[in-house]
Amino acid sequence: MFNEIEPTSGAVGAPNPARTDCAWLLEPPSPFLACTLHGSRTPWHRQWECGRGPAVVCHVCLRAVVPCRHRFSWTFLCRTCTSIERNLAAPFGATALTPHQGWSGTQATTLYGMRFPDRVYQQEFDAVSITDGRPSLVSHDRLVGPNPVLRLGDWARRALGLQAGDEPMLVDEWLAAHPASPRASAEAYSEYVVEHHDWLLAEIPGITDIDWLTAVAAGAGGHV
Repeated sequence: MFNEIEPTSGAVGAPNPARTDCAWLLEPPSPFLACTLHGSRTPWHRQWECGRGPAVVCHVCLRAVVPCRHRFSWTFLCRTCTSIERNLAAPFGATALTPHQGWSGTQATTLYGMRFPDRVYQQEFDAVSITDGRPSLVSHDRLVGPNPVLRLGDWARRALGLQAGDEPMLVDEWLAAHPASPRASAEAYSEYVVEHHDWLLAEIPGITDIDWLTAVAAGAGGHV
């Protein structure tokens, strides 16, 4: 059985329930999953005949399937790793600690975006348009420098390559050998922070305490 977040009904990436012969294939080091019958899938490439929607393995713990719900709104983290992000960010008034979603508009409200506003997408207003007599703002997201979400992708590919090698396998085989747990997420998240977001070590000194972070992941902690 997959460690899976159920996709929203009617979402862009929703699978075709009539197809029961499709299965997710993990092709390390890529964290993006492919269908065994229809090949690779992404949120912006729908395949109505496929019984599996586009999905990834959690980019931090690598121990859960995360379906892509919508081409402009998806996350790269499982529920447990997301709870770490949200629980620890809440005391700072942030939505999350680090950018980990596919939509650029979510980056500025993370703690990373609050501390480093020049490194995340910022909304810029171009003009005011009038539609049916009502004014509306025309805007775009602007980023100077590399997309910070790329750090998460780099981590996932490196970690998956080290742990899984380069042989394709059914994702349920991978998950059976690497079951999800709060401690597994805590250990992986701590390593991710040390490697890619060491600025958090000063913000949250206990973030490398695995027992404490496991409690946060399990919903039993979270106070900074």
